Amino acid sequence: MTKARTKWQSFRGTRSGPGARKAEARSKALAIKIRQILSVYYKSLVDEEIRRIKGVVRKASPAEQRAIEALATAIANSGIREMEDAGKRNDSSFKVEPSLYRQYFNEKRAEQAALIQNVTEEFRRNARKFLGEWMSEVPAPTVSELTRRLRFSYFADGAEVLAPNQKPTRGILEPLERGPRITRDVYSRATLIARTEIVQVQNAGSFSSLKASGERYKMWNANIDDGGRGHQEIRNDVVPIDEPFILPDGTSMMHPGKGPIKHTANCRCFITAAPRSRVREEDRKRGIDTAQADAQAMFGRD
Repeated sequence: MTKARTKWQSFRGTRSGPGARKAEARSKALAIKIRQILSVYYKSLVDEEIRRIKGVVRKASPAEQRAIEALATAIANSGIREMEDAGKRNDSSFKVEPSLYRQYFNEKRAEQAALIQNVTEEFRRNARKFLGEWMSEVPAPTVSELTRRLRFSYFADGAEVLAPNQKPTRGILEPLERGPRITRDVYSRATLIARTEIVQVQNAGSFSSLKASGERYKMWNANIDDGGRGHQEIRNDVVPIDEPFILPDGTSMMHPGKGPIKHTANCRCFITAAPRSRVREEDRKRGIDTAQADAQAMFGRD
């Protein structure tokens, strides 16, 4: 008997230090929401492809826009809450400005529009490739057989064609039929998106609160394994609060999570205020009087 695979990857390590368990729980909750939204959207793509096979022409479905709005809303709501929690770990009085939600939501909507476009193209490209291969068989499969294979080959492994009393777990699905995967596994995709988004907003909140509390330097804290992206090489690097970190490949980032996708996907690095010893060290390099600079940062005067 095929052993069922664990549905979700571990969310341990989403962040370290204070607030870690809450961040891990929030990441998993967000991943579940993302998985549900993508499930509904992929189901609409499957149905659309089946209608095409049967020669049924319908007007464009609003499913794409619904998926974009639902993803942006779920990510923005979780993100703003995590951003505020992260900020309060540095400054208990930190609050996210009301105008930030709309700005953040618009950013997430643009990102999710790109995601939905990518998964739609991925689905259609692979579905039609497999359909072309199936239709070249001798004897050619019937329309009913093509639609059956399509349903069993999409990302949920045939969950939509199970009987109502069957739970869509891999332990049940695997023995039914193994078809080619039309899309990447939805669980890993949802997990990756959720973990990446939560770490991004954690660092955005930390960065905002460090600035608001008058910190003049920030420090990059790298996870043990960064996937060969060079994040370990700038571990404990300290730079002025308004200057970017420079990664080994030349990429500049104001904080972990704010940069190109190759440096943000599944990144678990985070920023903190630079220790006082490092602040004094950096001030000496720049010929800055530490006490005077601290007073100016805190009170806006010499």
